[in-house]
Amino acid sequence: MQKIHFATNTINAVYQMTAQACFSFALRLSLFLDELEQYDQMSKAMRREDRLKGI
Repeated sequence: MQKIHFATNTINAVYQMTAQACFSFALRLSLFLDELEQYDQMSKAMRREDRLKGI
């Protein structure tokens, strides 16, 4: 019975660590994509300005 309890605790610990790692990865990916979108908007605005200036 004690082995089953230990195995269950181990599985739960691994599950929690995996869930935390996935959440952390998803958060970092979200921040990266936000920054990428911001860069894309700035790049488009700069190209628009260049077109208007006739460069």
